[in-house]
Amino acid sequence: ALTGWPAKDEWDFEYLGMSNHPFIKANYPHHEGIWGWDDAADQVVMMIRNMRRSMVEYHDILWDIGYAKTWEDATKLLDDLYAARPPIEDFLAWRDLRVMDEVKWYGWFIDYWMEGGLMRDMFNNKMTTPEHWNMLMMPTAYTKAEMDYDLIVGADTVVT
Repeated sequence: ALTGWPAKDEWDFEYLGMSNHPFIKANYPHHEGIWGWDDAADQVVMMIRNMRRSMVEYHDILWDIGYAKTWEDATKLLDDLYAARPPIEDFLAWRDLRVMDEVKWYGWFIDYWMEGGLMRDMFNNKMTTPEHWNMLMMPTAYTKAEMDYDLIVGADTVVT
């Protein structure tokens, strides 16, 4: 909207193919995002919304798509986006369960882009290994305990 040029979602690049769009709306490295544009982008302009408002909207979208875990499942429910408001009880339950992790992911997302792709563990902010990073990118494949930094990287390991 800033330039009048269209943006394309990261998932569209991954599942619908590459195209000539000058802007990419991305959530990567957040677990809801993917690196879908290969090496087609070489600059970043970061726009961050107020977290308090974006947390509510993020939940509302998740609720609209039935808390889908895959692109395929989410696209089946796209017609439900913004069709109804979720009950406040659903938001409060989700918030109470996820708010601290979401706050960490928000800061982690900003750090990733502002520090040139620095790989950090989202739960303790320590620099991590590619193996551990790849596990963090798939949080539905592993429990939080299975992705524990000390278990995968090692408490005494120094990552540079």
